[in-house]
Amino acid sequence: MKPTSEDNRKGWFLVFLQFFFAAIIITSAYFEASLLNHGYIALLEIIGIILLIISVLTFLYAVISFKQLITPNPIPMDNAKLITTGIYSSIRHPMYLFGILLTFGFSFYKSAYFTLILCFFYLFFFIYKIRFEEKHLIQKFPEYSAYRKSTKKLIPYIY
Repeated sequence: MKPTSEDNRKGWFLVFLQFFFAAIIITSAYFEASLLNHGYIALLEIIGIILLIISVLTFLYAVISFKQLITPNPIPMDNAKLITTGIYSSIRHPMYLFGILLTFGFSFYKSAYFTLILCFFYLFFFIYKIRFEEKHLIQKFPEYSAYRKSTKKLIPYIY
């Protein structure tokens, strides 16, 4: 069954929310760090840098593995192919993992404790977006159900 125009609109709305929430989180972390001045905690900064590096590496590996035009819309494109190699052999949504790690990493780097709460809401947003996307992937790719059973959503071997 082909996605409806309503599905497509909802998909683009989710994309808008994704980037809007990311901007809010990054801005919040920046201002929280400069206005509240929690103090410098080296361990949190190191954790933040590690998460930021992992997020960028995850993004690059996902782009290299995907080997086709990438759209942020969770509705699969008409000419899309199901990719199950590279990073996609371990997790189904590495691009979303990138977004989650990026916001958590920046919040840790800035020692923005309150902003970390927003990061958890961002994580729950991605879980919702994954459900929406996978509903359409199952419709488009009959083999997606088997692929789904053999891989994790976001974190290899865990979730």
